[in-house]
Amino acid sequence: MVVQNDPRERSDSPARHVLARDTPDLEDRLWVAGVVREDPELHVLLERRVVRGFTPIGALGELVSIGTLLAFVIVSIGVIFLRYQRPELERPFRTPFVPFVPALSALVCLGLMAGLPGETWIRLVVWMAIGLVIYFAYGYSHSEVRKRDRVLTAAGGTRRR
Repeated sequence: MVVQNDPRERSDSPARHVLARDTPDLEDRLWVAGVVREDPELHVLLERRVVRGFTPIGALGELVSIGTLLAFVIVSIGVIFLRYQRPELERPFRTPFVPFVPALSALVCLGLMAGLPGETWIRLVVWMAIGLVIYFAYGYSHSEVRKRDRVLTAAGGTRRR
């Protein structure tokens, strides 16, 4: 039996539909999560306002694409860098023809990124800046080294550098 105000009937979020193609039971899992929180209306409201309300689905897709391509570029360059800087590391997965294949991979990804609109690049820079601020603020406030230094300084000691 479907209730008239059932959020599942009104959930026309593009993100949910895209995910549902790969995960057929996603709709039921999300509904259960909403019921567990005892506020399914809030779940639907947040999803619509945050994901769909502020970002058109095309822009969201482009942002996901440029972020994924950037990650591939970083990994490709990292493979080359680690192969020469840390040759002693155990490598359970091997890359053939280093540095040719990783360099080609990075260039192809950069070429695909170059084809994305300028607005997507601006969004990437803004989101990366936000992410870096959060990353470093969290790291600074939870740093074990900083906590040890504070304790050492309070006790009159100094840290070896």
